Amino acid sequence: FVVYSSDRRVLQCTSIAYDWLGLFIEQMAGQGGQAAGYSCLREDGTTMPVDEYPVNQVFSTLAPLTNSVFGIDRQGVPPVWLMVTAFPEFDPQHQLKQVGVTLLDISQLKQAEAELRRQAEVMEHALSGISSLDAAGRYRYVNQTYAATAGYRPEELIGMPWQQTVHPADLEKLTIAYQQMVQH
Repeated sequence: FVVYSSDRRVLQCTSIAYDWLGLFIEQMAGQGGQAAGYSCLREDGTTMPVDEYPVNQVFSTLAPLTNSVFGIDRQGVPPVWLMVTAFPEFDPQHQLKQVGVTLLDISQLKQAEAELRRQAEVMEHALSGISSLDAAGRYRYVNQTYAATAGYRPEELIGMPWQQTVHPADLEKLTIAYQQMVQH
């Protein structure tokens, strides 16, 4: 966690937060110049303007920010992706006293999401037909090649029982094969 004073100075910072943010921690709240080699990233990987930095959003709106995701791009190393919750704390006169920020490293989650997107892209453009069925035997995923082979568009097959896409002469043989596959 990090705690900023009402004038945006860092009051407290855990060592892990400092490891993630380094000298950038003070620049995030508008103190000093830009830390060389650091920038904030939006979830889509584009550079985040300073006014969109999570702590700056809380300072400007005086409202809590929950589960905001951003990356810290430190040139030369993979970005650190963080989920942030930041909240203002007020004194008895309702003046801003400080802003508390909690940080959760979600870098592995972001890497897994990216890998799933890459795999989905590969499956979608595979030369062979690929499909996936739910427990009731209805299509839950088909790639373009599979759908074209069956004479459909992918979205037309979703939710359709697989039996509707095979030739009637092959239905008995394929039903037996399907049942054996489901049992194993």
